[in-house]
Amino acid sequence: MPAVERVLHRQEAGVPPPLARDAEHIRKRMGDFSAFMAHWQQCFAAWFNRTSAERRHGRLWGNRFKHTILEGNEGLWTCVQYVEMNAVRASMVDEPGDYRFCKWAIRCGRGKHPYGEHLLEDLRHSLGMREKSWMIN
Repeated sequence: MPAVERVLHRQEAGVPPPLARDAEHIRKRMGDFSAFMAHWQQCFAAWFNRTSAERRHGRLWGNRFKHTILEGNEGLWTCVQYVEMNAVRASMVDEPGDYRFCKWAIRCGRGKHPYGEHLLEDLRHSLGMREKSWMIN
């Protein structure tokens, strides 16, 4: 039986394609993001330690994965400002707009986040519309 016919036959029998089965397995494992990150960091560290020239041991990251829930209208923007100011805090530049990867100057110059509406729409979609109160200043 040709490959196309085998796939069609499997679909008619109600057998999900391999990628769908893999995606479902991954989705179940991603239920707890902190557990996923811990597992990923452990696996990556084991691989890195095993394959590095120094044959190192132990953790690669100083602290375990940490996340913070951003609540309210200001939480997301405070986080964006914090990230954009990293180059200034690291004394790489005097102003955030001087850093070539920084978009803060564009955002401040226009007085409005250039991707704000799309960013919030994507966030609303990914959060199941539970943050309808988010507004763009």
